[in-house]
Amino acid sequence: MRLRRFTAITAVLALAAMLGIGGGTAAAKPLSAKEFRQLANAVCQKTNQDLAELGDQHFGDLPRDKPPPLRELEAFVTDAKPVIKERINAIGALPPPKSLKKRVKKFLATIRRELAAVVDDPSIILESDAFADSIALAKKLSLEACAAG
Repeated sequence: MRLRRFTAITAVLALAAMLGIGGGTAAAKPLSAKEFRQLANAVCQKTNQDLAELGDQHFGDLPRDKPPPLRELEAFVTDAKPVIKERINAIGALPPPKSLKKRVKKFLATIRRELAAVVDDPSIILESDAFADSIALAKKLSLEACAAG
């Protein structure tokens, strides 16, 4: 699974390179809003699939109405952390248009903060929507796939 995830993210970044839109350097030409949204949503679609697979691996046998044991939740968070970091890094490598730059920066900083909180205490997933703030920001950016997962 790790190889497939790496391959998908690499494919998105290769597509960006083919379009001549570079990756995160000061010299990189900013994407249009449409291009940025398409590529960011592609990253999120792939990482959503990966997170769903991890969820099935860790919680597939549990009844839906029963919370997972803390030990299993901690194992899931350990496995999910690199997937979410990949999402952050891949989207961060896309040069957003000037009109979205501040909101994208805030979106990525919010995901980082939320991820750190979940890694520090996985049980918060059971108590609330631990990624609610970044989901709200993704919706405002029209990143539907990022808001879905």
